[in-house]
Amino acid sequence: TLAASAHAFLTALADIPETRSGSGDLSQFLPALKGGHPSFTELFLVDEHGYVATDENMGRREPVWVQDKPYFTRPTDRRPFASGGLVRSFVSGEELLYFSLRVKTAEGVPLTLVTGIRLSCYKHLLGSLPLPPGAELYLVDAAGNIAYCAPGGGDAFPAELPDVLDKISAPQGVIWPKDSGLVPLVVFRRLYLHEGDRPYMQAILTL
Repeated sequence: TLAASAHAFLTALADIPETRSGSGDLSQFLPALKGGHPSFTELFLVDEHGYVATDENMGRREPVWVQDKPYFTRPTDRRPFASGGLVRSFVSGEELLYFSLRVKTAEGVPLTLVTGIRLSCYKHLLGSLPLPPGAELYLVDAAGNIAYCAPGGGDAFPAELPDVLDKISAPQGVIWPKDSGLVPLVVFRRLYLHEGDRPYMQAILTL
């Protein structure tokens, strides 16, 4: 999966000299990441104060502060790998799906490794799935933002659906019209990075 690939690559970068020093250029490693998944488009390091440590290598002259971004706030010592959800890139301006990993320098200073993925990856992964007539498939992040919709690439789903899903704790299941009041039948599955955490993504199929 994309999450597993991001985790494996960021973990491998955690012990290289460029990361351990806290100020290295990580852009040289992006081609290796893109070789396995072309949709990976960003790779950078954030210091303990929330500033991008390699911003000069991403076409930025002024410091970039990302302390308020989920990919910086969500990783913890207990849960070092996290999904940053959908966030607008400070480089390209497009909305990307971010994953991040909390690491430490050789001196023990906390840093955050971050990678961003283009949402077009889901079109390549899911675009060929045969859907029943009238069905719609959505991928929705933890904040309720739609990462992917087929067919048509819509940006909204049935208004009642978020409230219905919030009341159900099961990782997967079916919501019948008679139970939810919705016109469509709904099949859902939640994707988790860690057991017991909130899902970082939900796959929702309306029929």
